[in-house]
Order: sequence, then C-alpha cells, then structure tokens
Amino acid sequence: MKGYIYQGLGNSFAIIKCNTSFSYKELAIQLCNKYKLDGLITYDDNFKMTIYNKDGSKALMCGNGIRCLVQHLYKENKKDCYLINTDIGIKKVEVKSINPFISKVNLGNPRLIKELNEIKKITIDSHDYFFNSLFLDNYHVIIMVDNIDDEKVINDAEKIFHHPLFKTKCNITFCQIITHNLIKTRTYERGVGFTLSCGTGSTSAAYISYLLYNLSKTINVIQPLGTLKVEISSNQIFLEGESEFVKEIDIYD
Repeated sequence: MKGYIYQGLGNSFAIIKCNTSFSYKELAIQLCNKYKLDGLITYDDNFKMTIYNKDGSKALMCGNGIRCLVQHLYKENKKDCYLINTDIGIKKVEVKSINPFISKVNLGNPRLIKELNEIKKITIDSHDYFFNSLFLDNYHVIIMVDNIDDEKVINDAEKIFHHPLFKTKCNITFCQIITHNLIKTRTYERGVGFTLSCGTGSTSAAYISYLLYNLSKTINVIQPLGTLKVEISSNQIFLEGESEFVKEIDIYD
C-alpha cells in the first residue's frame, strides 16, 4: 500500500486512502516518528478527511493539512473546487494555482470562547502573558508578544500549554504584529509541539489582530518557511497558501 508525504510551509503529513486493516492511531505514531512528520491524514471516496497528530490523538481540522489533501486529490481528479468533509463540518477549498500549488480554504466563522472572550493574563515564572481564546476548527490561545523569537517565549510555550486554566488543551499561538497587514506567528500545537506552520493557529492570530488591533482585513502571516494569507470577509475567514508533494512511501499491512 502506498502513502504520500506532503508539506505546507514545513507542516508535514502522510496521506493515505482509508484501509480498515490499520489502527490509524498506531500508524500515525509510527509514520510520524519514522519520517519526522506532524500528522497522518486519511480520506475516502467521499472526501471524508480524518487527521491524526503525531502522538496518535485526533485533530478536528487542520488548515495546512486540508490544503495538502486537496493537492493530492487534484492529482487524481483535476477540479477547481473541493468540498472536504471534516470532523468539524464541510470545508470548501479552491485551487488557485498549480505550480506552485496554492489553495484557499474557507474556515468559516471564528468564535470567541464565551468564558475567555476578553484579554486575560497568566503568569509563568514571574513573567506575565496576555491572551485571547477562540474556537476556529480547533481551540486556540493567542498570545501577543513583542519579539516572537525571544528565547523565553519559546521556553515557556510548553508550560503555558499545560497551565491548569486550559482544561481543554488548546493550540498556543504567539503573535507579533509587524505592520497593519503583516504578522509573525509560531504555534505550540496540541499533540505535536512546536510546528513550522499552523494554518488554523495563524488564521486565529490574524483574526484577533484584526478584531482588537485594527489590522487590515487581508493579513499576511510570516512562518519560519514562508507566508500564509488570511482574508476576513464579514463572518467568514479564509486561509490561502502553498503546499508541496514531497515523496511516495510504502505502507505495509
């Protein structure tokens, strides 16, 4: 059986068609350890997508992962638009470019978490971090920082992730505002740890920046290996970016 590795700005996944003979949790752990991946994506003939993190846990959705899946589907049936059935609902993904492969996904309506819908503070080792929380296909905590490359920020990420305030484990995204339409983000992701890119985390940070800091409705989000584009339109939010086929792998029964 064949599998296929794709990456979206360094956020990497193995993609396979569903096969009931596998334990996907165990397969995700195995493949992610072997190939240094962030997750496993499975799909069926009805474009039902399921995402497994590298620790075997499930993710409701993945902004980079869904675009990688669409690139793979495009090789099988070349369409301009795909409706992907995720664990959080149907997501529309449009193909914008073939070389490089760029797609744009409608992530729907962000929702500020009712209990955490204002700026709050946690303290880690005498350092205060101010954050907002929202639900955008996953639970996200957005922390605004002056310097996203600060070593303390990087070292404190895991402690913030395990803070008792976050009973539902959230993706922790640090955000630095550069200009009115440009931000930098870095995400400590549930079930993964630090990732080179997090699509829904970047989109969530862009939405908070737009909502609370008067940024543009179109925001470019700098990641370590490239840039994503986020567009905010009324109650819908869109994520656009590149994905890339890496290689084919063998998966044995």
